[in-house]
Amino acid sequence: MTQTTATKTVSIADSIIDRGTFRMNWNTGKLERCQDAPELPRGTIVHGYGGGMEYSRWAMTGEGRQMVKLSENYEDSYFSNPFQTLDRYAEPIEKKFGIGFYYDLNATPATDDEIDAAIERGNAFIAEREAAKAEAARAWSEAVEAVRKQYAGMFEEKPAGSYYDTKHVAKNVRKDLAAAFPGCKFSVRKYTFGSLRIEWTDGPTEKEVKAVADKHVEICERDRWNDDLWDHKATPFTSVFGGVEYIWYERCIAPERLEAKQAEIEAAAPETKGQGVHQYNLNDGHAALWEIITQNHDALHGLNWYDSASMARCILAAQSFYEKPEKKAAGKKAQEAPAVSADGVQILDYSEKALAVVGNTKPIAGTLKALGGRFNLRLTCGAGWIFSKSKETELRAALSL
Repeated sequence: MTQTTATKTVSIADSIIDRGTFRMNWNTGKLERCQDAPELPRGTIVHGYGGGMEYSRWAMTGEGRQMVKLSENYEDSYFSNPFQTLDRYAEPIEKKFGIGFYYDLNATPATDDEIDAAIERGNAFIAEREAAKAEAARAWSEAVEAVRKQYAGMFEEKPAGSYYDTKHVAKNVRKDLAAAFPGCKFSVRKYTFGSLRIEWTDGPTEKEVKAVADKHVEICERDRWNDDLWDHKATPFTSVFGGVEYIWYERCIAPERLEAKQAEIEAAAPETKGQGVHQYNLNDGHAALWEIITQNHDALHGLNWYDSASMARCILAAQSFYEKPEKKAAGKKAQEAPAVSADGVQILDYSEKALAVVGNTKPIAGTLKALGGRFNLRLTCGAGWIFSKSKETELRAALSL
């Protein structure tokens, strides 16, 4: 009987006996073991290379691996902290290959006076930065409280610990649009993670709707050092009431309105039918078309082809068709509602858009609710009822105040 011998498979990991820290040498395409940098005396020059070809000059302080920035300190620097610790595996400047710090044993060392002055500047810079942070934090707190007071009773605050609660934000957006454009119907729904989509027909322009709804969107900033990254940051408003990353707007124009405008353009300038006229083919023979373009310059800016369909859409998109409904006269029942006893009750000017009714409101809670008020325990003036300022006359008449 023939006996077979099993061969043990040796993996790459098993073959590596000498373990340690390695880095890629991009010149040779091979891994090389990292060597500890030598002890660098005080004054040794270190070159710093950051993103965007930024360069800074540093010196060892003599305190271990600490170094101080000899170059100008500024907040938007890649290495904004004026004190850094040199990595134990730092390379000499001769081996520079990318972002990082490289020591230079051939450069003239910094003097003690230069180092001391750099340390003093660095400490002063850090103190100024901390003071600026404290001031920014104070201003932020004031802005948050101002927003909370301004919109108290109008929006619901975001649930504690929530990140992007689009359902909650959509509810607040609907309230905002209903207050700004009463009578106009909007569809507000989740679009993607962290975003909403608002759709409506005719009514206000996209610009008008954005002016109202954009407060529910966080600030979006491009990262300075990496154009592929975008940072989303809360505003005082979104920190209180919640926000989303984006809101997408889609305004539709009623077909009959669009068809009427298209027919009007074609009647004035028949050459706009079908494919229309390319912008480079316009000449003195298109006087009527030129007049339409001139009258609607901003709306038609950027069109390459002047055809009636495209022109009609652009012109109508720039126009607002929203008309605020007339206020209905107060009903007979509301006009004749008897006044109630309001002893110990006050009406306060709570914000630009709201009034607060505070004091002994429990006996008249039913009346306040019937008048459209909302009770809020967390008002800055104490527990009370919030009303729109449009209700002031009716409210004072009912409470005899």
